Amino acid sequence: MRSERDGRNSSRVESRRRDASNKDRSNSQKANKKDVISDGLPVLRFGDNWNNKLQCDYFTVIRKEKEGLYDYYVKRVDEEFQIRLKGRDYCKAILVDAIRYTFGDLNPAILVMDSGEFACGIHDTSEGAGKVYNQFGIGLGDNVILMIMKRSDRQRKRRFRTKLGV
Repeated sequence: MRSERDGRNSSRVESRRRDASNKDRSNSQKANKKDVISDGLPVLRFGDNWNNKLQCDYFTVIRKEKEGLYDYYVKRVDEEFQIRLKGRDYCKAILVDAIRYTFGDLNPAILVMDSGEFACGIHDTSEGAGKVYNQFGIGLGDNVILMIMKRSDRQRKRRFRTKLGV
């Protein structure tokens, strides 16, 4: 009788372990689908490298604000992110700051640097920066998060002086 109980208990324990490991597996698959974590780092995904900004030491990221997204980024200021371009790891960068704005209040110079498109077009969604952001569902009245990123995967270039001091 006791061996039957032990057998039932061990099968219950094994069943719980299987359920827990299946949950862990499904949670990790969900995280991979969402592309939230890569090698322990949070991920920022890009479909295009507008204006080749990802090659710069510093670059901006503008994202439409969604519930909880601003708090997510503010808590990660000074943390390193994995930057993915078209599904592939591209570089690593540190989040310097995350600021909430209404899209229409952003300085046109920031929009030019972010998108590489002329910012006067933000009121016209058929051309310029307005067209770029409109394809992501961002309109003039929408709240956005402006993030400033610093590349962390390269050494700062040193400038060497020649003997002439030039």
